[in-house]
Order: sequence, then structure tokens, then C-alpha cells
Amino acid sequence: MPLGSRKRNDAMKVQMERSDSMPLPEDRVINRDFSEDIQQQFAKLTGDRNPMHMDAVAARRTQPGAPVVHGIHTLLWALDRMAAEIPGFKRIRKIKTYFFKWIYVNSTANLVIVSSSETEIKARIIVDEIVTASITVTLGTSALKYEAPRSSNRPQQTIPVAARELQFSDMASQSGYIDPLARPEEIAQLFPQLSHILHPQRVAALATLSPLVGMVCPGLYSIFSGLNIEFEAEQHGDSAIDYRVKSIDERIRMVNLEIRGSGISGIVETFVRLPPAIQMSMDTVSAHVEANEFSGTHALIVGGSRGLGELTAKVIAAGGGRVTITYAIGSKEAEGVAREIQQSGGVCDVIAYDALQPAVPQLQKLSSPVTHAYYYATGQIFRTKRGIFSKAFHREFNNFYVEGFFDLCESLAASTTSGISVFYPSSIAVADRPSDMTEYAMAKTAGEVLCEDINRFMKGVRVVLHRLPRLPTDQTLSVIPVKCSDPLEIILPIIREVQNIRAKNENQT
Repeated sequence: MPLGSRKRNDAMKVQMERSDSMPLPEDRVINRDFSEDIQQQFAKLTGDRNPMHMDAVAARRTQPGAPVVHGIHTLLWALDRMAAEIPGFKRIRKIKTYFFKWIYVNSTANLVIVSSSETEIKARIIVDEIVTASITVTLGTSALKYEAPRSSNRPQQTIPVAARELQFSDMASQSGYIDPLARPEEIAQLFPQLSHILHPQRVAALATLSPLVGMVCPGLYSIFSGLNIEFEAEQHGDSAIDYRVKSIDERIRMVNLEIRGSGISGIVETFVRLPPAIQMSMDTVSAHVEANEFSGTHALIVGGSRGLGELTAKVIAAGGGRVTITYAIGSKEAEGVAREIQQSGGVCDVIAYDALQPAVPQLQKLSSPVTHAYYYATGQIFRTKRGIFSKAFHREFNNFYVEGFFDLCESLAASTTSGISVFYPSSIAVADRPSDMTEYAMAKTAGEVLCEDINRFMKGVRVVLHRLPRLPTDQTLSVIPVKCSDPLEIILPIIREVQNIRAKNENQT
């Protein structure tokens, strides 16, 4: 579970340096397609089924926003290829690795050997010309020996089926041991060259660091940041991996583990993500809304299964309005929001709606005409990219924030005779221009221009536009806590403004 926590690497220039001792042919590219099938294979082998790797819906609510490859998987693949290509690798003694960027499932990773000498090998893992990890292998003077671990009377400690959800305050006291799930023969089949040099038991121990971090400690909200491992010629204890938390830093939510067992020892560096943003309950929202202030309205909330869309739905329902929330994926999340609203006495429907597909046939699923609409459809905002501008990212953002929004407004305009008000959430990123958000800010800027012209030229539609500050949503959460505005304080006045526009129009007619 790699994290780009060491942002100094963002500025690294990828140089295909080759020393005289490096045996790779100039035209040879070592790469690996990390497909979904390979992802499933590694998860089954190791037991690391952390949702950020295996569940597309759950991964939306993590910092990467989509399933990512296990960090240890990329490391073991890289070490296996180095073992096959570099004769001196058989003298391996230490590994130091830092994970800088996520590698998304279905990406192609490239292994670049930066330098190779008698004492050290340096390599990088690169995706789309972006360095995602660095690897330093320290070499000894002779090949590594292996001694089988001793038998043990300790009961077997299996990897949990579900990732443990620990509080950060409990991290400092964590310790224990786990037994590798992977059998040595399975490891040898997946990483044959590395197993030949290290012995399958040691490779299995390395692989077990993945479920240790992802399933045990820190567990559910973990991020694998790096490791510094030594290989022991003599075994200490049995084949289990003993671990204890060596240090924590609450300011940056860092947790470092000391590990030992099955021929390896060293430090594993991790971070603990903040849990997904949880919106206010209906009971809390109801305390801030008049019971009937939105009665007689029907609001369509595109993207209402979580985040600001979920909060908007609860506010309008608490005020006596009817709401229809949509989802593109995550039907269970949408149904959960609807169930909470319904149990509190509100009226809420759920329909599937993809903002990247034609609006008209999807809107036919509405149970009754809508009077208001809120557009929270969004793609994955924070991306790993090379350079200042990505045409592909800009096209994706433009599809959501310009074309998808226009299609919705045009379709709603054609279906109403009494007019409809629509909320378009822009962003302070348009003015603040954060780094690596060029395409997002450009698309939101274009959306603002579109909103102005819809108000000028599209009959029956009135768009309310506000640039929102940073609010606590799944996509804005970071590892280090960042001060955010209170979402209800920001959204409630906007909802009242949007809802009031059509009410005024009705009174005028």
C-alpha cells in the first residue's frame, strides 16, 4: 500500500543510467502488467485482502480512489527480476525500499536498474515515467546461506479474514506474531529466481509483511511506506514473523514496526490513513432544519450516495422535501443512505445514474418530475501524473464537469414547464491553483463559464454556482490531518438558496 509521502521524489528525473557492470541489454525493458487476475493471485497467496486492494467501491473512499497493487508484490517482482538478471544479486544482504506513489491495478510497471556494483544495486520502479518506488540492495562477499527454522510449540497465528480496524491511540502497544499463509512451494512458483537465492521460506516471510501491515497492524487504514530488511544466515526461532511497534508519530500518523523471523529482521515503515469521511446523521441534520421548509419539492441529487451529496439529501429530506439520490457504483452505499432517511420519516428514492452516459434514458427512471437538482458527480480528483498537463486527465474532468453537467441541464429543461434550479459545485482550486490539479481547475473553470451561459440562454434552468472550500470528503482526506470547513455550515445556506429560487418563481407565476 504505497504512499507518496516523500514528495521530494516527485521532482526526480528518470535517468536510464547503466554502469559497466550491469548485464542488461540496452534494448531490454523489464516490465510487468499488474492485472486484476495477478492481484487476486497475490491476495490469495498472502492473505492480504485489504479493501484498498480488492474492493473497487471501498477503494473509492481511500486516498488513491481506486484499487492499488500491494507494495510488497511490486517489490518481490522487482527482486525476482534482479535475481534473474544480475549475477551479483546472489550475494544479497540487505534491502531498503521506499514507496512513493500508488500503482493502480491494470497498470504496467517498469523496473529500471540505475546502478550495479560489487557492493550495491540501485533500482527504481516506474509507471508512466513516474518513479513509484526505489530499491537499494546491499551485497555481501559470498552467497547467502539458509538454515531451516526450528519447530515451535506456539499456537498458529493466522491472518484475519477481515482487516483489523485499530484506533491510532492503540498502535503503540501492538505486538505479536503471525505465521505465513503462503506455502514455500507456492512462493517458489511465483518468484522462482528470488526463491532460488533466498530460499522460499525467506521469500514467504517477506510476502507476509504485506498482510502484517494490511490486515494486522496498522490494519484496515494502513499504508506501506517502506522497509529496511536484513537477511540472517542463522535462524532465530520458528517460521513465524514476530512484530512490535517500535515508534509512532501522531503528527504525521506514522507507525514503524520492528520485525524478525524466518531469516529476516528489520524495520517496516507505515502510515495510518484517516477513516473515510462520515457525514452527519439524520438526527443531527434535523436539528438544523425546519421540518417543512422544503416541503413540496423533489430534488435530484446526482452523486448522493456519499459525501456532500449524501449530506444534501439528508438536509432536504429533513426539511420535508422528496429526494432521489443517484449512484454510478456503490448501490449498497446509496441504499444505506436512503434507508437512514426513510427510517427518520423522510422520502428518498434511489436510481442508477452515470454522468458520462446520456442523461435522457436514465432520467426516465425518476418516479416523478424534479423541481431541483444538485450535481455532485465527480471522477478521481487526485492523480499521479508526469509534467504540468495531461490531455487524458483533462478530457476525463471535462466529461464530468462540463459535458455531463450540460447534458443533465438540457435534459431537465426539456422535461419541465415550470422551471428548475440546479446547483453546480465549483472549487476554490480555480483560484488557488494547487500543484498537480491543473486539469481539474481548468475543467471547473470551463464549468463556471458554462453555468453563466446556461443562465443566459437555456430557458427554464437557473444554475446556482459556488466555489466550495476544502470540505471533509473521501477525496480530500489526507494522511496528515488538514483543517477543513464544517460541511453543514457551508452547504445548508446553499441548499436554502437553491430551493428558494424555484419557490420564488412559483410565487411570481
